[in-house]
Amino acid sequence: MCGIHVYLSDSPQEDSLQHMMASGTHRGPDHSGRESISLANHWLGLAANRLMISDRSTASHQPLAGPEHSWLIYNGELYNAFELRNELLQIGGITFKSRSDTEVLLHALYQWGTDLIPRLNGMFAFAFWHGQKQELWLARDRSGMKPLYWTQADGDRVYSSEVRGLMAGLGHKLRPEPEEIKNLLMQRHPQYSGYQGVQPVQPGAYHRWSAALGWSETKWYAQPRNVTPPSEPISQLKELMTDALLRQMEAQVPMGMFLSGGVDSTLLLALQQEEGIPRLPAFSVSHRPEDVRFGTRDGDYAAQAAKQYRTTLDSLEITPQVLERFPEYIQGMDVPIGDSGGFLTWLLAGRAKSQGFGVVLSGAGADELFAGYNRLAAYQRYLRRLEFWHRTAPLLQKLAPLLPTAK
Repeated sequence: MCGIHVYLSDSPQEDSLQHMMASGTHRGPDHSGRESISLANHWLGLAANRLMISDRSTASHQPLAGPEHSWLIYNGELYNAFELRNELLQIGGITFKSRSDTEVLLHALYQWGTDLIPRLNGMFAFAFWHGQKQELWLARDRSGMKPLYWTQADGDRVYSSEVRGLMAGLGHKLRPEPEEIKNLLMQRHPQYSGYQGVQPVQPGAYHRWSAALGWSETKWYAQPRNVTPPSEPISQLKELMTDALLRQMEAQVPMGMFLSGGVDSTLLLALQQEEGIPRLPAFSVSHRPEDVRFGTRDGDYAAQAAKQYRTTLDSLEITPQVLERFPEYIQGMDVPIGDSGGFLTWLLAGRAKSQGFGVVLSGAGADELFAGYNRLAAYQRYLRRLEFWHRTAPLLQKLAPLLPTAK
C-alpha cells in the first residue's frame, strides 16, 4: 500500500503537508515526497508515501510530474496498465521512463481526462492535478479497496489515505461520531468514517475542483448496469477468475497468499495449478485442539488444500500469547472495522512480512460472490418460504410488544 495526501488552501500550508506526509510513512516506507503548486488565489499541496512493488526504480517516485505541470499521487494497482500503455504508445508523443502503472495512469489521465476513470481495472485511490486545465481530480475504485478520506476546516479542504493524516494536517484530533461508529460496525457501509466532519470519497466516485469554478458535484462513474445472464456462466466465471489471477501475479517482490481452506482461497490455488503457475507459499492460522470449539477449523482445511495442490504452508497457531497483541492491532486501526477476522488478517500480514514477502493474494470478498456464508444459505431458505413468512408476519408483529425492551 501507499499513502497519498492533499491540502488545498488559500495560503501555503507547507508544515501541515509535511506533517501529513510524516504520518503516512508506515504505508510507504520506501520513499516520501511532496510538491507545492502555487495558483492565483489558492495553494495546492500534494504528498505521497511509496511502497515499491511492480517497479522499484526512482523514476516512479511520487508526486510524479507530467505534461504541462501536471502531477499525480496514487495508491493502488492497475491490472490493465499494459493495455493502456499500448494505446498511449499508438497515439504517439509519449516516452515512458519506467515500467510502473503510475506513469501509465499519469499520461492516460492527461490524454483522456475523466473519461478514463470508468475504464480503469484495478484497485486505486488517486489525486491528479491537470496543469493545462487547472483542475484537481480525486477518485476511488468501484469496490473501495483503497481508502481516501476528506474533511474541511476554515475554508481549507484536506484529503488523506488515513484519518490520522487529516489530523496531522489540521493539527488537532477529530471527534468520534458514536452513531456513525454504530452504523459502520453494523452495516460496514462505505459512507461512514466514524468521525465528525470526515467523509470517505465514495467507491466508484470522483471529486473535481477547478481553480476557476471551485468544487463541482461528486460524479459516480460506476453506474449499475443491466447484465444479461451468460449462457455458460461456469466457463465465463472461470475465464474471468483466471484472467484476474494472472493480472495480479506481476510484482518485483516475493509474493505469497493467505489460505483458509475455504472456497475462495482454495480456488486461487487450484487455478495456479491449472495454469502451470508455481504455487505461491501460503499462510494460515490454526487453533490449539482445546480451542477449536471457540474458533474454526481453517487450519485443518488449509493444510488439506496445501497438500492437495502441493504448496508450502506456514501456520500461525493462535495462543494466549498471540492474543496479547490485540491492543497493538487496535492501536494501528485508523477507523473502526466491523470484521471479526481483521485481527487474524493483521497477524498473518505481519507473519508474511517478517519472512520477506511484500505482496499476498487473498480470497477476501469471494464469500459474498460464492455464497460462502451461512447467512446467505439461510436467506435462500427464507426466500423459498415467503408465503409462510407473509402469513405469520402479522402474528409476530402482535407479539413484538410483549418482548422485553433493552435498556
